[in-house]
Amino acid sequence: MKSKSIANEEKKDFLEQLRDESLEGLTQTMHRINLDDPNPKHHYQLITAQGDVTEEIVKAARQHKVDLVVMGNKGATGNISVFLGSKSTKTISALQTCPVFAVPEEAEFEMPNEIALATDYKRPLKPEMIKPLRDMAQLCHAAVRILHIHEEEKLDQEQEANLKLLLDQLKPLDHSTYWLPSFASKTDAIQAFLDGLGIGMLVMIDYKLGFMEKLLREPVITKMMFNISIPFLVIPESD
Repeated sequence: MKSKSIANEEKKDFLEQLRDESLEGLTQTMHRINLDDPNPKHHYQLITAQGDVTEEIVKAARQHKVDLVVMGNKGATGNISVFLGSKSTKTISALQTCPVFAVPEEAEFEMPNEIALATDYKRPLKPEMIKPLRDMAQLCHAAVRILHIHEEEKLDQEQEANLKLLLDQLKPLDHSTYWLPSFASKTDAIQAFLDGLGIGMLVMIDYKLGFMEKLLREPVITKMMFNISIPFLVIPESD
């Protein structure tokens, strides 16, 4: 029978091995980024941690005052049902200090010409919530296509005010609004819109008990019927 000290030493060696492997993987990723797109303005800090992935991401984001978390979206086709059931979903739910940018692992990078924002206009989009979208659109020189799935015949007074606020904040970016009929599934409606306009990036606001949460609850997601193969930016609701 092994003594406690030997067992502890073996555990320590094993954890050190995992840490070394983690750092090696991070270093390889950093080198690959530098080879693919070197930029003197970019600086890198490698962080390896022991614990729950989501908890460590949230901790690092707060500690380093991170503006954006970028995550790979695992899955052979970037299926959103895989994505929404993965660590990315847990991170989106737990991280309320900055946006999460999920990029399909299998996707070939292409600068998007069109960025879609899905919204129901039921809550105002504050400037700090719109900023990540504006930054992405300006960086990519992309147009913003605002998608609304109308479950009503017309917008109410509050929705009209929120729409006007949104349009004002998007100036002078190229932007336009689209109304889609209410499908049985919001995910089907969004996917049809993405496919129809050749959208290169999807943006949504993670409202508490709002549109995003209703989307996450749709059975169609668990049935893997909503395939998204483009980058997906989720912006948390600001207080």
